[in-house]
Order: sequence, then structure tokens, then C-alpha cells
Amino acid sequence: TLAMIYQFVARRVGLSVDIIGLPGHIVIHVPTLRRYVDVFVGDGDLLTALDVERIVHQFGVLPMNDSFLQPLIPEQILSRVLNNLENAFLHQNADMDSKQYSMVTTMRDILQQPVETQLQGCRRFINLTWAEDHFSNRGDNWKEW
Repeated sequence: TLAMIYQFVARRVGLSVDIIGLPGHIVIHVPTLRRYVDVFVGDGDLLTALDVERIVHQFGVLPMNDSFLQPLIPEQILSRVLNNLENAFLHQNADMDSKQYSMVTTMRDILQQPVETQLQGCRRFINLTWAEDHFSNRGDNWKEW
């Protein structure tokens, strides 16, 4: 999410940047500078391609592959965010029956469907979440709504 905020702010000031999904890590690519930014480490220092290769090696991936440097599309970014959230739940021994965990896994499952099914699933999910939030505390049977 930090990379998405960085991309949003950069675009607002007229700078084109891409989110690059390395194995195990995300960096920002600034094409006009031919440099990268690791938004999670340091103070926004510009990185070279060699620096990015070092990051990849730190995650145990050898050799570097040029496909790692391809910009992520929005669906890939969301998929990585959802996977990270699910992993956070698993590592914290969180309640797997919780509404938050269910939301993460449902959205991840929806993303794996064809686009039209994704849209229908998202609409249904949003409507159910809204209904639960607005009617569950009334005592009536909100699911019949």
C-alpha cells in the first residue's frame, strides 16, 4: 500500500512511476530517471538496476530475471496486497473465522475469476458487507434483506 501511495503522489505532481513486483518485495520504477526507489527502506534514495538485483538476491532468487522488472497491473498489485494480508493473519495466529480474514480470502478468490465474474462478486460482496453493517445490530434477520 505504501508503494501505491507513492505512485499516487508522484502522479499528482506529474511524475510517471511504475510499481515493480520483485520476488518478495516491491519497488518503484522512475522511467524518466532510469532509477528505482525502495519506498520501504531509507529516505527515498534512488537505486540502480544493480541495487535492485541485490534486493532480488536478498530474497534468495538467483539469477536475476528481466521479467521481474515489468510493471504490475492493478489486479496484480491488489493480489499481492491480499496475499500479504492473509500471510499476516497466518503469522499472527489470528482468528481465521473473523470478518477481516473472510474479507481478504473472499476478495482474493474473486480476483482469480474472469473479469465479469469479478465485477459481480465485488458487487455482491459490497452489498452484503453494507447490509451486515447496517442491519446486524437491529436484531432483525438482515440476511433475508
